Amino acid sequence: MIALITFVIILLFFIGLITLVSFSIEIRDRVAWFILSLMTEKQHEPLVEKDLCLTGFSFSPFISRIVDLDSSIIPFQAFWKSQDFKVYSLKDVGRIMRLILPRSLLLGFVEKTVDQRLGSSQETSPTLTFYGDDTNNHFSLLLLRRIPIKVNVIFFDNHLDSVFLKGFEHCGSWMARGLMMENVNKVFHIGSDESPFEHQSCLEIWPKSAKGLLSKLHVFRTRNSSVFCPSSNVLRSRGEITISSLEKIFAPHIDELRKYPLYFCLDKDCIINYPAQWSTGQLSVEEFFTCLRFFINSASSIAGADVCGDHNHDKYYYNRFSGWYNLFFHYFELLMDDYHLVKESTYELNNMLNERIYCEFKTYFDNAST
Repeated sequence: MIALITFVIILLFFIGLITLVSFSIEIRDRVAWFILSLMTEKQHEPLVEKDLCLTGFSFSPFISRIVDLDSSIIPFQAFWKSQDFKVYSLKDVGRIMRLILPRSLLLGFVEKTVDQRLGSSQETSPTLTFYGDDTNNHFSLLLLRRIPIKVNVIFFDNHLDSVFLKGFEHCGSWMARGLMMENVNKVFHIGSDESPFEHQSCLEIWPKSAKGLLSKLHVFRTRNSSVFCPSSNVLRSRGEITISSLEKIFAPHIDELRKYPLYFCLDKDCIINYPAQWSTGQLSVEEFFTCLRFFINSASSIAGADVCGDHNHDKYYYNRFSGWYNLFFHYFELLMDDYHLVKESTYELNNMLNERIYCEFKTYFDNAST
């Protein structure tokens, strides 16, 4: 009986603490980043590179595929069934990966399983991959490791996803490993609207041994500069985002952009009011596609792309361990965004975005082949 009472008291304490800090974004951020600092590596762990055949890549044909990790891509099926999409079911992998898992498991069993299901350990031509919910965002790391050539990464996301976790990989940590990869020249991060405090905190808890990786990261926020992003890199600093304004902002980087093929990692949570799992950015739908079109048209060539941020409609999603982890650490976003209240308009918006993304890349490759 005493043990039960003690458990209830502790439970009520944590519920009260979570509710209390929800009234202050700054307190909430400081608590979250304090916890992350305890979980962060003091000396970053070297990334074991993947053995790839560097002469086995051709820039045609263009391949589009669905990798079904969690059923969230299923409402998109009316469109992909009418196109030449290859479809792979990896729901068992998705259940293992969801939100967080040991790094050794991700780069061991999970990566080998993915390679077996996809039929090879590397891409042989540009591939556009839709894989669903962004709680599996670290799947992009596995896809990036399949690219056998050096690339510049165009990374659309509201979050930096660059925390160095001790022994684990998380949907908010995978880009830290991406920056360590030998086949990644530069990462251009587009569309972040995280608070400057979150950006500053992310830098403060980076291992000192990893600070040199910052030279590979260029951050372009939608609004407001931060420690990662000088004011010259703010996309809306000169008014509405247009092709013309992007040409001016990226003029100092255009030679670097064209030096290597581009690989795109697109998380739709950078779009304002998008029904995403986490907090969302401030790009309008048209601004998102203006930015995407700018990079596609600026590319010397394109090595591939992956897309996530689809709404997970699995009603049992939060009954698994990772769901409870998610509920604890992202309590506020879930309450504010009414994540469980899925509406038909959510699917319509999501499907429209996926179709337009596909058409942008399809048009590029159709034109490149003529």
